Amino acid sequence: MGVVWMRRTEMKVSFIVPVYNSEKYLKRCLGSILASTYKDIEIIVVDDGSTDSSPDIIKRFAEKDSRIRSYRKENEGPSEARNFGLEKVTGEYVWFVDSDDWINPDGIARLLKYIKNNIDIVIFDFDRVYGTNRRRIELFKIDNLVFEGKNKDKLLLKLIGPTKNIMRHPYRMNDLNPLYNKIYKMETIKDIRMQSLKKTGGEDLLFNIEAFYNAGSIEYIGEALYFYNKTNQSSVTSRYYDNDQKLMMYMFSYIRQFIEKNNLDVEMIKALNNRKVLSMLGFVRNIVKSDMSNKEKRNKIIGLFNNTEYMSAFQDFDFSQLSFPWNVFYLSASKRRANTVLFMGEAMEKARKIIFFKN
Repeated sequence: MGVVWMRRTEMKVSFIVPVYNSEKYLKRCLGSILASTYKDIEIIVVDDGSTDSSPDIIKRFAEKDSRIRSYRKENEGPSEARNFGLEKVTGEYVWFVDSDDWINPDGIARLLKYIKNNIDIVIFDFDRVYGTNRRRIELFKIDNLVFEGKNKDKLLLKLIGPTKNIMRHPYRMNDLNPLYNKIYKMETIKDIRMQSLKKTGGEDLLFNIEAFYNAGSIEYIGEALYFYNKTNQSSVTSRYYDNDQKLMMYMFSYIRQFIEKNNLDVEMIKALNNRKVLSMLGFVRNIVKSDMSNKEKRNKIIGLFNNTEYMSAFQDFDFSQLSFPWNVFYLSASKRRANTVLFMGEAMEKARKIIFFKN
């Protein structure tokens, strides 16, 4: 006989957990949510056509606790699974959790004050976990920041692209992007859906741009409430994508259209331009981690250099904002020096592994 939860005490929080062949990590994920000290929750588990033992694990958990509502669908991808989950939400707030990650059981209790105050989005820190080691991703230096009005516009600007001193750290450009280190009021995101990974490589970013734009109030608390598993080498962030450039170009175009459609400040266009340029690092990292020959890797980079629309972003870029090594890397890219860009990209990846600075 499973545990039955009937009484509503506070506002319900809905967890959406997309699952695809996650048998190695799924017990820890679901267990951490069920261990939540805040009990008024529902866990919407969407099995995206798993072929391993994940369905059995889900079934066993659901039989023990009625707060788990499980669904199975044909495999389409995590974005489609999350969209499916959004259609099933009955709670006032939503927290997206990936099936190979886990949460702090006190997470919602720490967020309760903001939920009670009807804050539209609450952002928090997270830990990247590499086996037995962890690295805290601290998004802001000041705790308990409130973003409303013009301050919210500054936060949206930061999300769209890096500006000023933030450009000194290209590796951290995407720290604000993820879904998992935020809790959303359902009313704020009810009309937003994820873009498919088949169309874009930035589905989290695009979702959050719309969510931040819709939100009236956003708050940040400097606590790590989420644990992002970087040990899982089968995750989407650990794979080489042959169509990476095409996916990212779609993302850039989508953001540009969003800015123009909503008549946003010209600074947003500049921030997007900075994102385009700094994304060269992501393109090169994707190429470096492939099993292609050096010649093939070099040709991939040359192919990117031949994209006139993308390379035009370098014309209006302020290289003085970069630290010396990054200045060399991006200036080399602007001058289409494929050998230098590839060499530096490979050197940086090796250095990252040595000093444990992974992304």
